[in-house]
Amino acid sequence: MVKRTTVMAGLIALCVLGAAAKAGAETASSGLGVYATQSKNDATNVDVGEALEGLGSGDRLRVESSELGRVEGYFGGIQGSSLVLKDSRGTTNVSFSSMDGVWLGHTAKRNGAIALGIAGAVLGASLANRTGGMSDGNVIAGFAAGALIGSVVGLALGSMVTRWQELFPGSGATSDAVAANGG
Repeated sequence: MVKRTTVMAGLIALCVLGAAAKAGAETASSGLGVYATQSKNDATNVDVGEALEGLGSGDRLRVESSELGRVEGYFGGIQGSSLVLKDSRGTTNVSFSSMDGVWLGHTAKRNGAIALGIAGAVLGASLANRTGGMSDGNVIAGFAAGALIGSVVGLALGSMVTRWQELFPGSGATSDAVAANGG
């Protein structure tokens, strides 16, 4: 009976992992709106407003500007021909004409919580089976506790990792560079 429960816990973990991978692929393919699609050499012909069209209030942005250098903040809207960034110090307006690049920041919270939650669930069920005796209740409790602990740790670690997706001047590429602690 215990071996059957452990096998069932493993199958549940695989199903959850498969669903998470499918959801991640659908999210990645859905995009964030209309992106500029021209090469960097044609950046002056790109309508920055179109590139930023799909952003929502509070989306984290990094902007390279010939006037301001690199600035980071949260999307506050578009005023005329300027992007409004908000942060703890207030607001910054960046004119479209001075922009050299705009990137959207994504954290790995969801992926970290899912991956470590699944690993924790399987590990918790296995440990409970070995140390707690042969009862199904121990395996289920170990599975649940491991999933909870793994998810919380994964969420915390994932929040420290940021990936930057280029929105402008238009390659749409996701940077492999990751920044810890928001930088």
